[in-house]
Amino acid sequence: MAEELANGLADLFEFLMTNGVPSTSITDLKDLVEAEKHMEALDAAQAYSTCYPYMKHSQLVFQLAGIWETLCTKYVKALDSQIKKIIAITADSKAENEVLEAAQAKKEELARVTYRANSNLIRMRALKTVYMKKEAGESFPKVEKVVWLNKEMLKAFREKTAAV
Repeated sequence: MAEELANGLADLFEFLMTNGVPSTSITDLKDLVEAEKHMEALDAAQAYSTCYPYMKHSQLVFQLAGIWETLCTKYVKALDSQIKKIIAITADSKAENEVLEAAQAKKEELARVTYRANSNLIRMRALKTVYMKKEAGESFPKVEKVVWLNKEMLKAFREKTAAV
């Protein structure tokens, strides 16, 4: 899984470089990855899509979605492993409370990170679906224009409902 993540990130950095993102910015992303701040690196990489209008955004979204999938799998496995450790500590009658509390605190932190990563993955899946439909030429349902009530409309509505 680590190799898959590293390959995905390398492909992402190459894509960003070929689409005009400065090498200093790529270096900053690599530094975040080396510091195990993958989510921050992926968020920053997605933010470049707003800075470079000629970038093929759909390709960026597809690459990011794949990396998020891998990252989420990594976090879910780490969380499952931590839960198993807690179960083992709980089963041991000689285990100290401090060890159990530390394990539970680590589990809570992993759960928070996993939740955040999964939220980003869901967002990427939605964007991926939008780009797939857009590239396939499908149309999106039209959204009716929202009309905000002005003072006169609100007054007429209140008079109408008060009369009933």
